[in-house]
Amino acid sequence: MRRIHVTLACLGVASACCISCVDTDALENKLTDLESKVEALEQEAVKINENAISAYKMINGGQLVMAVNAYENGTVYSLDLSDGSAINIYLSEEGEGITPVMGADADGNWVYSIDGGATFSQVEGGTAQTAPEFRVNSDYVWEMSTDGGESWKAVTDADGNKMIANTGGFSDSFFESVTYDEAAKTLTLGLATGQEVKIPVQSLSMAVSGYTAGMTVDGSLTLDVTFTDDVAEAIVMRCPEGWRVQITEEGKFIVTAPADGAAGTYEVEIWLQSEASETSAPHINKFKFEFSLE
Repeated sequence: MRRIHVTLACLGVASACCISCVDTDALENKLTDLESKVEALEQEAVKINENAISAYKMINGGQLVMAVNAYENGTVYSLDLSDGSAINIYLSEEGEGITPVMGADADGNWVYSIDGGATFSQVEGGTAQTAPEFRVNSDYVWEMSTDGGESWKAVTDADGNKMIANTGGFSDSFFESVTYDEAAKTLTLGLATGQEVKIPVQSLSMAVSGYTAGMTVDGSLTLDVTFTDDVAEAIVMRCPEGWRVQITEEGKFIVTAPADGAAGTYEVEIWLQSEASETSAPHINKFKFEFSLE
């Protein structure tokens, strides 16, 4: 908790000081409220920036979605992509706060809106390599950078008025809806521009018979493993030091722990890879497994 310290000095022996009482509790409450507002604005800027990158990848990246996970009552989605990366999507929420809406159009241009998605303007200076970024300055004005944060410019409306942020419950997002059709293996994203982006969801999956998270390895453990037909290769990307992990052509998942290993929980990471095609690199899906030593 930040505190304001007030120092009073009496000048001259005969000086008389009349000092009013300072309500430090009220000051601290104001500071706490200010810090909360700044933190909320910073978090909102993170969402806008992440949504911008996510939109660009979805529209222009040629990615497949490997896994879809919903959080916070379906307002946040985490997508694992076929290049091995992961992105977050934050959906629109109703509120009184003013936030920019940032994304990409069908031609791959960076666009933004300051009227809740009613109209969009193309970002000047944005490139595919450098995503535009938003932040809120000390005067609560939204600013945009198109050079990786080297310089910032205030976001203004058509009349040149600066766009002031507030924290009355944020609203607006480039993503309006997320629909996953499990049968068709398709993820549909509804965008504030009115577009719908359909992305195939590839399985690239593995099933390990008898596995439970944190199961104990007593020397060596052998489990049966099966893969979906689109898996071309299973790669052990990470295992604990001193451990040995094998996936055999006969469908065995063999985990061997060191004889002098310390008790605890250890993680193994397996990457599944598809065949490369003439138009795209191999797709990737990641799986993590936890094993214990007692």
